[in-house]
Amino acid sequence: MFFQPIFVIVTVLSFNNYLLVTHDEIVSSDFLQWSSSSVSLDQVEKVTLEFRPRHKGDDYKYYTLHFNDGSSKEIWYNAIIEDEALETVDRLIRERGISREVLSAPTNLHERSALEQKMYSQ
Repeated sequence: MFFQPIFVIVTVLSFNNYLLVTHDEIVSSDFLQWSSSSVSLDQVEKVTLEFRPRHKGDDYKYYTLHFNDGSSKEIWYNAIIEDEALETVDRLIRERGISREVLSAPTNLHERSALEQKMYSQ
């Protein structure tokens, strides 16, 4: 009986985990966070992309926003699950002239999905 209330609390808080990107800002609420936070897209200094292969399961794919204050937020592996959403974010980043740096890419990029080819080749 002791674990049941904790499970309910964790389950309820996990539904509050979201990321919303608009033309002007990023609004997010992380796991176990009661309130949301927002940051202007003008505060994004650069974006880094990184790929880490796994032997089992999905590979780790990171699209990390780095902000002027030194903080960062990874959005591909931890928040975005639909390709179109990541493409929209990337389009907004490019429209604002924010620099993108690929730290590591799949060695077999030509065999990967269209989205991965687009993200890691540019």
